[in-house]
Amino acid sequence: MQQALLQEVRTMCPMNCHPTFCGMIASIENDSVIKVRGDKENPDSRGFLCARGQATKEIIGNPNRILQPMIRDQKGTDNWKQ
Repeated sequence: MQQALLQEVRTMCPMNCHPTFCGMIASIENDSVIKVRGDKENPDSRGFLCARGQATKEIIGNPNRILQPMIRDQKGTDNWKQ
């Protein structure tokens, strides 16, 4: 049985909410983000991480994530196409 590799990486929030550039610390286990939190040492955000930033771990690797531009077939329907 292989032991899980857990590491913490200091990075920036990918949401780009201006004017603040929020620092974050991502906890990574076996190449998957399992937790994110604000980086208290970031001089701009000082540990703050908004709801969008906190949702980052739910977006990365999500099989329902939209990866191409989509257009609705007809207004008022839920039918989409690339």
